[in-house]
Amino acid sequence: MGDQILDIRNNLEQIPHNMLFSVNYWKNVESRYSEPKSESIAFKIGYCKVRKQGLPPFKVFCNLIHLENLNMTENKESATAADSDFAKKATAHLDPILEHLETEEVVIDKEKISELFVKLWEYEDGEKLEPTAQRLTIIGLFMYASHNVLDDYNIRIDRARKFITQALRGWMKSDMDKAIAEEKKSDNPFKAFVEAGQKSFDDNFTWEYFMPSTKIADTTEWNFKMKKCWFAQFFIRFGRVDYIQTACEFDKIQWDARKDYVDLKLTNLFAKLGTICQFKYTPAKD
Repeated sequence: MGDQILDIRNNLEQIPHNMLFSVNYWKNVESRYSEPKSESIAFKIGYCKVRKQGLPPFKVFCNLIHLENLNMTENKESATAADSDFAKKATAHLDPILEHLETEEVVIDKEKISELFVKLWEYEDGEKLEPTAQRLTIIGLFMYASHNVLDDYNIRIDRARKFITQALRGWMKSDMDKAIAEEKKSDNPFKAFVEAGQKSFDDNFTWEYFMPSTKIADTTEWNFKMKKCWFAQFFIRFGRVDYIQTACEFDKIQWDARKDYVDLKLTNLFAKLGTICQFKYTPAKD
């Protein structure tokens, strides 16, 4: 099949996202990955934009070239292998959570969640993130991808939120059960909970992502607030403020597993685009 010419000045979505194309006058195009070396280089459609001054967005004519016509078999094979390796690394982060996702009578294809996660993991450059940011990104992308796919199955957002929170609870259960068992061995489980929580506080709520401050941390109360929320900023950036509440439910998992000896009063305004979240833990009343 010969080259096909397509004017994409009005609608970029005309071109399938898995299609590779070469751009005439490549100097007008900016690649997200690297500057092209020749006019025949292929770009992924999702990562190019017109730069030439005076032209409206996407006013560029592209030669669509089918992969079969590109004389780059070795490059294609190596790229495919690289993509496969990248996907394996990405899903290795997701699978321990995704395996706990259950949707009752609705049968879903979890592979769709994995596929979306991999695309977004690449977009976020997940493998290069520092550990704290990487952990938050894994959780945030799981929530985002799951919500989007479950919505495709007509699962309303509040019900999807329940399924997603249950999956996160299942993912955390092993470590959480061990911690709870240790706390219950002590004479004062609530005190043990506060002491253990304080030790891991800086790891879970770093200043850069949450701006936390502790008001009280003793045997009668653990009271702290956050002036920033990584999850809120993440979902705002993706245009889904309605997913922020899912992160709020995630924050309550630790308390929910300790209801027999811990009470929680949570004031979370981030879901309403506010600027504060306050946790007040106290011993559960008999």
